[in-house]
Amino acid sequence: MAYDLDQKDPRVLNKRVFATLNDNEGIPDGLTVDQEGCIWVAHWDGGCISRWHPDGSRLSTITLPVSHPTNVAFGGTRLETLYITSARFGLDDQVLAQTPYAGSLFAITPGT
Repeated sequence: MAYDLDQKDPRVLNKRVFATLNDNEGIPDGLTVDQEGCIWVAHWDGGCISRWHPDGSRLSTITLPVSHPTNVAFGGTRLETLYITSARFGLDDQVLAQTPYAGSLFAITPGT
């Protein structure tokens, strides 16, 4: 969902759908905003992260070697590195054998 904020009034206004994910893309979990105002989202049970323009259009998707990415955050001296956390909670032995990096921390340089 997205809302408008009135600078003079602390209420949120104009509730609307920001973006919709397909059933096979998991559910949105943690997110962050980059220097260009685009939103990065971790897809729990979707095995990826995605980047969205402020107008709600998808710009990119990055597939990960885990099914449960949990959060994204920029770091590094110039905020050039995107860190991605993941979970292994609730995954059975068979899934863990197929996704040995579940629960790992990943770092990418997306160029934003």
